[in-house]
Amino acid sequence: SALNYLASRGVSKLQAEFYQIRLGVMDRFAGRVLIPVIDPENQRPLGFVGRALNNLTTPKVLNTANIPGQKSIDAVPFSLDKALKLKYKEVVLVEGVFDAMKHGPNFLALLGKMKDPQRAAIVRAKFDKITVMLDLDAERECRHTAESLKMYCPNVFWTVVRDAKDPGDATPEQVKKALAAAKQVS
Repeated sequence: SALNYLASRGVSKLQAEFYQIRLGVMDRFAGRVLIPVIDPENQRPLGFVGRALNNLTTPKVLNTANIPGQKSIDAVPFSLDKALKLKYKEVVLVEGVFDAMKHGPNFLALLGKMKDPQRAAIVRAKFDKITVMLDLDAERECRHTAESLKMYCPNVFWTVVRDAKDPGDATPEQVKKALAAAKQVS
């Protein structure tokens, strides 16, 4: 059932292995796919995004708790470790892990809105080009997030997928169209 769920979200078995996705079997994570957020500095998980396999389980998303004295799960964007390892120079920032996984390891998930530690991690990565592509209902936040990165990177763009509610629901063609229409922050 977990593989069927992942396939319905646009994630293949090969991608599930690449992103080290597991199925939760105990406690509050039972019946959820567990997607690790890896710290690129030490290649260890900061925690997991737990996503319910059905719409009946609440909450829909359940992240591991922050441990005092350690980096939190949202200290780095999801898939930053992969983008750095694969030496991507251009990245796309999206909101959710499924938005990112569907379109490739150069798509980084902010787990919602960008937090200051994530911004710092992105700045340290020194990407040549950053495009912010948030959900259709977050166009203003998308532009604001891109503007907050401009002083750190000369090539910052923002865009939304007009033909879908978010990048995870969009086809690769729709995402390419949105990227081609991206506006540069001046």
